[in-house]
Amino acid sequence: MRQNGYGNAEVIIREEMGIDRFIDGLMDNRRYLPSLEIVNKSDTVSQTKREDLTDRFDLLVSAETGKNLDSLKERIFEKIGLIRVYMKEKNQDPDKDEPLMLDKGSTVGDALETLPGDMKQKFKHARVTGSSSKFPEQKVGEDHQLEDEDILQLNLKRI
Repeated sequence: MRQNGYGNAEVIIREEMGIDRFIDGLMDNRRYLPSLEIVNKSDTVSQTKREDLTDRFDLLVSAETGKNLDSLKERIFEKIGLIRVYMKEKNQDPDKDEPLMLDKGSTVGDALETLPGDMKQKFKHARVTGSSSKFPEQKVGEDHQLEDEDILQLNLKRI
């Protein structure tokens, strides 16, 4: 602590950590990023080896057979903090092929800023279906917080 300019300080640590993690916390030039440890070609190892690997790594996948690839996609979304929002036009089905990717905790207003054009100026209200809504096609404003796999339909003013 003295080497970093702290002569007298009370330090509160709210997680288990080693000395290296503590020193990294004092330095301004270090950042921890979320990560996953994945083992590929899990179909080529024996069952006992697979059980050993399961204990040591986050996920076992096989690109050749496709085993756990869907689970890998979900885990990546969880770790990097993104949500998928499906856009819908009135009287049409939502576009589930190309979702709008937003940071976790994003609002309808954030979605409007991400979309091209002047939608934010034309915005009247939105309708949301999904886990963030109380009922299907709930009418919401710009401050409504979206969740993963919500369906968003925008109602814009005609100018």
